[in-house]
Amino acid sequence: MCRFKALLFPWAFALIGAGLLSGASISLDTVGSDPALTSPSFTFMTDQNGGYAATYQNVSNPPFDFITLELTAPFSSGFYFGPSGPKTLGATCNGGNAFRYCSINFFDNTTTVVFRFFGLDSTHLGFPYQQQVGLLAALFEPNQTVGANALTAPVSTPEPGAFQLAAMGLGLCGLIMGGKKFLKTRVRP
Repeated sequence: MCRFKALLFPWAFALIGAGLLSGASISLDTVGSDPALTSPSFTFMTDQNGGYAATYQNVSNPPFDFITLELTAPFSSGFYFGPSGPKTLGATCNGGNAFRYCSINFFDNTTTVVFRFFGLDSTHLGFPYQQQVGLLAALFEPNQTVGANALTAPVSTPEPGAFQLAAMGLGLCGLIMGGKKFLKTRVRP
């Protein structure tokens, strides 16, 4: 995984240099290492270049799906309003294959940027239980802690006894149908 991360960051910085990405960008895709998430709240720290890449696996217990994800990035005032800060360069986000939409809110009074990922459909399933999603951040303040908080929904999987109950129902139905056929053959004169 480390080799993949080393290949990814030059590609991301090439996009930034070409003007395709502006300041403080976050996207969801499949990248980086593999920390496991057990709760809807977590944090990550940007590296000395203001970047971050990881692939998260949803191993929540009890199981739940992430149906929205909100990342809160507090900046120092100097960086926030500075020449490479999000207030000067702006910010971008991309929900990748996980979420259909993302929005960005700037809070000048706290020098904070909030990235909100939302919108589910047949091709954007959020962050389901036992699935993986990657997170890539670029042009953030170096060594900055970013907080993440998700809205969740219970996993809609059948209870363990549901399959046994269904099998018993089918067996009983077969027994009844077989019994009727047996009775029809015995009743004839």
